[in-house]
Amino acid sequence: EQLQRECRERGLPEPEVELLDSIPIKGRKKRPIHFLRFRNKRGLMQPDTHGCFMRLSFPEPISGPLALGFGCHFGLGMFRQV
Repeated sequence: EQLQRECRERGLPEPEVELLDSIPIKGRKKRPIHFLRFRNKRGLMQPDTHGCFMRLSFPEPISGPLALGFGCHFGLGMFRQV
């Protein structure tokens, strides 16, 4: 829901969101636990420290890459075109 809302707020079409268990990297399946998923900073309240992989499908082509969600201004939540 957060990604769909952020896309609407940025004037992008609302995507279909698919959760993925893993992604292939150099021929090996990697899960979210294999990646740094949070920032450790005093007073910082992060909504999700587990992380996840998602595939966004837009009804029309858009320019990217996109960075959405918590910490997107630090490079978290990066999506690239496939």
